Amino acid sequence: MQKAYFTYQLVRLGGDLGSRYTLLREFLFLDYQRRVGGMGRPFSCRITSHGRSALISFTGTLGEILTLVEIFQNDNYVPHHNHTVDLFGGRITSLLDLGANIGLTSVWFALTYPEITIDAYE
Repeated sequence: MQKAYFTYQLVRLGGDLGSRYTLLREFLFLDYQRRVGGMGRPFSCRITSHGRSALISFTGTLGEILTLVEIFQNDNYVPHHNHTVDLFGGRITSLLDLGANIGLTSVWFALTYPEITIDAYE
């Protein structure tokens, strides 16, 4: 049941029908490759969050898919403290993401706070 719910959360992130299909297909492919010892393949799809969407390019690892759901569905970066809410309440105008990997966190911040400037480096 846990895998079914995870798959549901993942597919919901797709910004359009084609992206939802791509996310489902690549997750199932990567899960299969994990069991047989194969490798993933690069792919791109559109992600929707906070009423905005972005095209994301993946290198093709299961970890990227897991991180995508963690960040966008499990609300890892949603402020939970008043001082954090104050930080992003308009006073912060730029964000520096060091160790950005494929940029999932940067994309989340860009979709959530479109008024800030983001510099991301890996």
